[in-house]
Amino acid sequence: MSIWVKCTRLSGAVVRGWLDSVRYAIDGMGMPINPSSFASTGINSWHQAQSQLARSSERLATGLRINRGADDPAGLIASETLGARIAELDSLIVSTERANSQLSIREAELGVDDVSTVEERASIGLEQRANESMSRAMETERINTARARSVIRDADYARETSESVRASILGEASVRVMLIGRVQGQRVLDLLG
Repeated sequence: MSIWVKCTRLSGAVVRGWLDSVRYAIDGMGMPINPSSFASTGINSWHQAQSQLARSSERLATGLRINRGADDPAGLIASETLGARIAELDSLIVSTERANSQLSIREAELGVDDVSTVEERASIGLEQRANESMSRAMETERINTARARSVIRDADYARETSESVRASILGEASVRVMLIGRVQGQRVLDLLG
């Protein structure tokens, strides 16, 4: 003889999929009761909800979507590669600025009257303009690279907040599922005894 108990509502909210039905088998000899489907479903769901809640909390706390290699290995590699390029660009920009400073000093040391001085001033001016142009291009590349790295690495606060709320609700629902399993098992025992 078998008794089927269907649970489709929990505290007014419809619980999907994993709460479709519960079976308590009672055999004529020893009358064992098997509430394991409720318990295992509830426990597994609770563990999943807790790990999602911990992951979302960590992402919200750090502001990073990738906190370790296991979060997104390919994303971490791409992010680190972009980070190395940003450091390289920073170094090149500083070097270019130093070169321009040295050119300005050299230009200031030149005399005013000499024809070769005029040619040298023109040459220095061309170098400075080229360096400034290169510096602007590197700064633009640096900004774009930093944006790309941010897209890969940084957390989406709205998404993580909603995931955190979702995990919290699922955790509470899982606890209620386990409680229903306990209550339903007790009701069957009360009917038998």
